[in-house]
Formats: sequence, structure tokens, C-alpha cells
Amino acid sequence: PRSSDLLGVQAFPEERAVRVALEAPEDGAAIAEAREFVFDGVFPGSSSQEDVFNQVGMPALSECLKGFNSTVLAYGQTGSGKTHSLLHRGRADAGHHDAGLLPRMIGELFDQIVID
Repeated sequence: PRSSDLLGVQAFPEERAVRVALEAPEDGAAIAEAREFVFDGVFPGSSSQEDVFNQVGMPALSECLKGFNSTVLAYGQTGSGKTHSLLHRGRADAGHHDAGLLPRMIGELFDQIVID
């Protein structure tokens, strides 16, 4: 394959993988091999805040409530939306449906405390 066919980053949520390919050096040397990284979860840009909460936040919170430690790591390029996805408070005029992971987890934590 040509280097232009391999450039960039591709997310494969169903495989829980991200594939990264590097650009060939200008001196014509051989292109670096594409690399694949596997994660517990990979979300495309079209994912909603609710999708991330349901697939990451609830399972992590459930384990915490059972006494296990839990960590959520957001990794990505500067400006890709990590802070928004994790910390966004949500817009009151939107009913806070766009709230990020942490506000949703805190809300659910207090809901669970009231139930227990």
C-alpha cells in the first residue's frame, strides 16, 4: 500500500481498537508499519455523552459501589474533546442531556446512595 493509503488514525469501536499509521519520510525510506492499540472502549466522534456514560460510566460506578477501584482515562489529541466529554456540566436549556461523564456519574452516585 502507498503511504497515502495508511496515513492517519482510525477508530474501530466494534474491535475496541485504534489503528495508527505514520507518514513515510520525505527521503523515500520505507514507511513505518501501522500500529494497532486495543482499549477497553473506543468511541467514534458520533458517540453521544449518554453512550459514553452507559458504556463506561455506569459500569465503572457500579464497580466502585461494590468496593472496587475504578479509573476512566480519556486520551486524545489536543482539542479533540476530552475535557468536554468528561467534565461538561451540560446546558440547562437542554435539560443537561449533554452533560459529560463526571457530572452524570456524580448524579448517579447520589441517586444510588438515596436508594441504598
